[in-house]
Amino acid sequence: MKKRMMFICIVYVLLSLGLAGRLTYIQIIGGEELSTAAIRQQKISLNGIDFRGTIYDRNMSPLTSQSKEYMVLLLKEKYDSKVATVLSKMEAHKLSVDNSKYYVYAIDHYDREAWQVLEDKYNAYSLEINKRYDNNQLASHLIGYINQKDGNGVSGLELLYNKKLENNDSNYFAMADAKGYLLSGIGLSTSVNQNYGVVTTLDKEIQKSVEEALNNSDYNGAVVVQSVKDGSILACASTPAFDPNEMKQYINSDNKELIDKVFQGEYPPGSIFKIVVAAAALEKGIKPDIILHCDGKREVNGVIFGCSTGGEEGHGDISFTDAFAYSCNSAFIELGEMVGAEDILKMAEKMGLGENPINGFPNIKNGNLPALKNCQGAGIGNLSIGQGETLVTPLQVARMVNIIANGGVDKEVKIVEEVLGDPSEETQKSAIQKKSDDQDHRVISKQTASQLTKMMKATMKYGTGNNVSTEEETAGKTGSAEASDAGRYIVHGWFTGFYPASNPKYTIVVFAENGKSGRKSAVPIFDELTQKLP
Repeated sequence: MKKRMMFICIVYVLLSLGLAGRLTYIQIIGGEELSTAAIRQQKISLNGIDFRGTIYDRNMSPLTSQSKEYMVLLLKEKYDSKVATVLSKMEAHKLSVDNSKYYVYAIDHYDREAWQVLEDKYNAYSLEINKRYDNNQLASHLIGYINQKDGNGVSGLELLYNKKLENNDSNYFAMADAKGYLLSGIGLSTSVNQNYGVVTTLDKEIQKSVEEALNNSDYNGAVVVQSVKDGSILACASTPAFDPNEMKQYINSDNKELIDKVFQGEYPPGSIFKIVVAAAALEKGIKPDIILHCDGKREVNGVIFGCSTGGEEGHGDISFTDAFAYSCNSAFIELGEMVGAEDILKMAEKMGLGENPINGFPNIKNGNLPALKNCQGAGIGNLSIGQGETLVTPLQVARMVNIIANGGVDKEVKIVEEVLGDPSEETQKSAIQKKSDDQDHRVISKQTASQLTKMMKATMKYGTGNNVSTEEETAGKTGSAEASDAGRYIVHGWFTGFYPASNPKYTIVVFAENGKSGRKSAVPIFDELTQKLP
């Protein structure tokens, strides 16, 4: 009996010690770990909602995730035709959320009566969440859009910085019981990491002005506003634009809404290419006061090139400066023959034509410069007036003209200031800076840049760009470029220049698709912008 009692006491002591040890571990040593595990088992994760890092303008004003929408969680077992009707009237769209118990919908607006029905009759849960894109989203082409099914970027900055914008540390979650049903009264919670995002060089207010000016125009096209000081893109827009919330409607569209004309549009430059020809001539030592001749046309190897600004009789004897201001084709073909195709093409390359202006940007185009052999004979005529095989993008034109505004120095192009939460060197060398390590290199002499500026001022004072109303002195060049669109003959309108002319702050490019004349279609948009720029 004593042995049995002794054995029972020993077992009791051991069990007590084991229980005490377990309690000590639960309460002190492993308490936090076990508590976290228990809470994790009670959470329902609500994936498919916007947790991506925000895209900002240069002043940290958000360009994405700045508006709100409402999310509703509805038990699948209570879903019926009546609730489907309520959701339809609310224009709710279903989110791709992997949850066995609940459907998750997003709704743009708050309808008190409809919400009351969902909450009272169907035990629905609701909360306010971020909406990735506004209904009138700014800079839609530059920002791009995401695939709603997997949340990955498809175009623009959303694609370029897809991995950097993913916010895997963030989530919405709801507390649930062991069977996966939401616990009444506890509601929904969030754990959002705010340290993700991309800071662009855009200025939100300037971007608004640019889009407003384009939308007020009678033409589809593109506008670029670049900071003369450092090459930063302050605004860029292309029309027709698209609504990133409604991408399905553009899949079979013939209106080319998804083409970003700033980065992807390749067009003949027409007379704005005379800037390149003039730069090559000046660098070669040809003086601005040299006299050229125009009799309304010029024949080169049996091909006749007309001068639309000189009429049937032409300009007659005309100086280099006036030929630039009046955009005389005949005089510039004569000038092109004097300079030579090789020097003109070399100058075009130095000014950034024919190459990608931003490293790594999705689907960006390089434009095209013709081969030297194709610029011989009559080919020099097309080259000298920006026709034939020469193609440029509005972004390339901005870089080209910004060189002149900076006294001959290439500041190149920048579209991103910073990637938040990612200090890696690899990121900093993508769209933040151009691939070249030789930044701010001289392309043309200060004297050549000064002479070109005087010619561009003359264009705006008494030449083809004298229909501006701004009181500030401007410098620019108009262009009308012949092109073919699906076999249809069209003429695009161009304007490019900088403002103010004496102390340049902005380089501006305006492209008007089938605008006929740069003077009539593109200059008025430039003029409107000069009234609105700070």
